[in-house]
Amino acid sequence: MSRLVDEIRSLFATTRTHKASVVESLSPTDIAWVVRFSDCYGVAVPYLDNETVSERFHSARLSTRVIIIDGAEHRCLLLTSRDETYRNEFAVLCADFVEPGTSGEKRRELLQNPLRWWERWTGLLGNVASSKTAHGVLGELLVLEKILLTGQDSYRWGGVEFASHDIETDTRSYEVKSTLKRYDSTVTISNQFQLEAGSKPLSLVFCRFEESLAGDCIDDVVERLVRRGMDKGYIDAVLRGLQLEPGTSARKRRFRLLEMREYEVTEWFPRITPGSFKGNKFPEHIVGITYTVDLTGVDYSSWMD
Repeated sequence: MSRLVDEIRSLFATTRTHKASVVESLSPTDIAWVVRFSDCYGVAVPYLDNETVSERFHSARLSTRVIIIDGAEHRCLLLTSRDETYRNEFAVLCADFVEPGTSGEKRRELLQNPLRWWERWTGLLGNVASSKTAHGVLGELLVLEKILLTGQDSYRWGGVEFASHDIETDTRSYEVKSTLKRYDSTVTISNQFQLEAGSKPLSLVFCRFEESLAGDCIDDVVERLVRRGMDKGYIDAVLRGLQLEPGTSARKRRFRLLEMREYEVTEWFPRITPGSFKGNKFPEHIVGITYTVDLTGVDYSSWMD
């Protein structure tokens, strides 16, 4: 293993941009390449499956891609990084990725189930890539679907792009909160403006999910929204901003919707806004507030069919 790590480190330093170098310490039957692109570097192994893979953890990425090596196209599974600072440490991860095992069993396991390899390493290193949970984004998409079903065709959904609320229409703003907790009805409000209505009425929509193979996944709802006329490029652009690009395993996780409640955020709704303080402004030197609201006992309307 140490010989393999040393070779990969050496090839990281010598492989030119848009080129691939064969890892010579591996047998031809277990071929792997060190690759370098304009924006990243890493290793690649042949991958004949048609499945799209796209996962990120820390500064590394696991993905599928067709690359040209010595004039021939190869569909490959790649492990790459944009960070040159920890190149030597990344070589250890790359060696584990390409190392075939004593009889090729590690390579077979990798190609049969790349996500299992990914989950093993992210479990060790900690996956910090996604800014929102899969069920949280699913909740936003299902609320957007409900809005479209009412006949509204003017909306704005921006994921993390827009500061205050998750979804805006011409007549109302929507803040969406989702949970996997079976009985708890608390929600976290991440800033002091999230429950401030502004010029339009504001609703907080609370979604309760459970993980279930019989439920929806993000890709399911995206497909339905596209059939209803939403632009797929627009949806995918927002999801990319959330680190949920096509091929990401989180887009395939399935959740069953147990509850969907709409709360009208009026002056009686429990919240903290600038109006909660003397002079309708936050105390000096307070620049941010995060707090938890218990929705138990607060009036709502069910959005379940």
